[in-house]
Amino acid sequence: MQVRRQRVMIQWANRAGYTFLVPALAILAFVYAYPMAKVIEFSLRHRGTGVWTALDNYQRLLGDPIFWQALWNNVGLFFLIPILVVLSLVFSSLLYERIRGWQMYRFFIFLPYMIPVVVTGIAFGYILQYRGLVNRVLDFAGLGGLRQDWLGDPHLAFFTVGGVIVWRELGLGIVLFLARLMQVPGELYESARIDGAGWWQTLYYVTVPQLSTVILFYTSVMMIQLFSWVFNYIFVLTRGGPGFTTYVSEFYIYQRAFSYDEIGVASACSFVVVLLVAVGLSGLFSLLRRVEIFE
Repeated sequence: MQVRRQRVMIQWANRAGYTFLVPALAILAFVYAYPMAKVIEFSLRHRGTGVWTALDNYQRLLGDPIFWQALWNNVGLFFLIPILVVLSLVFSSLLYERIRGWQMYRFFIFLPYMIPVVVTGIAFGYILQYRGLVNRVLDFAGLGGLRQDWLGDPHLAFFTVGGVIVWRELGLGIVLFLARLMQVPGELYESARIDGAGWWQTLYYVTVPQLSTVILFYTSVMMIQLFSWVFNYIFVLTRGGPGFTTYVSEFYIYQRAFSYDEIGVASACSFVVVLLVAVGLSGLFSLLRRVEIFE
């Protein structure tokens, strides 16, 4: 009888917990589910007449080479993720060792992340233009032969934008990793030193396993951002140019919706991007569950 009573109480407690979640779920449904449903609806309708067009907008989207170029550029930005993770690991480990002035370094490293993307883009737009600060410093150092149109050269623009993204987003990774390292027992590092482990060995065998969950979180955040949140960088720095070398899916959606009045195609592209991000994140979590990478 006592066991049954406890079971009933647990069931009621679980139901009460789900009940408390209802307001939050309702807000999420209104904020995310309803707009997504409208996006899917728009992607299946003709913009002018409003009639159902089935998959016509998706056929137009998949047949557009500019869309594939934009998608390829988004995928190309993924090369920034290992760079961000490795740099975050190294700098957070150095700060964890309390080097002289580490608190000041932590502030200045995180400062770029607190600056709005638009402000960052405008500032780097002036710094990186042909008559900008970078080229003037090169002239002053006697390296005028290295002057480049950093944002106007088709061979450099994509990598220049990537560098700006790393400059701003690196601070988040360092702070996240450092916050987790503060919770790691110091005995682990002392044991590694006693066993004769060097700095890089300690980083690989002690620090990385302790940061595995944070690395996963940061990688997931950056994957989402580099695939669907880089519009501000592109809009302010290059407008997708020169040519289509920095053209990304968000800019494609923006132009199709507001420049060409093709809401159906823009909605179709939005839905495709959401699906790709969801598939990518699912694959990442599945891989890390099946393969114990950090052991």
